[in-house]
Amino acid sequence: MLKDKASLLGELETELRVEQPDEVLQVLEEEDVLAWVHAISTYLQGTSGMVPLVELQLSLVPIWLGMLLGGFQFEQRGGFYDQTVWIETDALNSQS
Repeated sequence: MLKDKASLLGELETELRVEQPDEVLQVLEEEDVLAWVHAISTYLQGTSGMVPLVELQLSLVPIWLGMLLGGFQFEQRGGFYDQTVWIETDALNSQS
């Protein structure tokens, strides 16, 4: 049986709706983003230019959240699916 676009969109919205918004906020509060930002900053101090993301020795979620929420500048080199991401260290070192 084929469904129309409106009913499919309605089902999708229902699936994506957060059931327990308080639980989501609690998880966010439990994450120590400031510690991740500090760990990234500490590692990058004393380096110059661009540092590959893989050198940070953290799991990818803390690195990405720390970079995004910590205001770091970064760029992807290569193709869309290439995982080579570089973090700019000169802007960080000029703020110190």
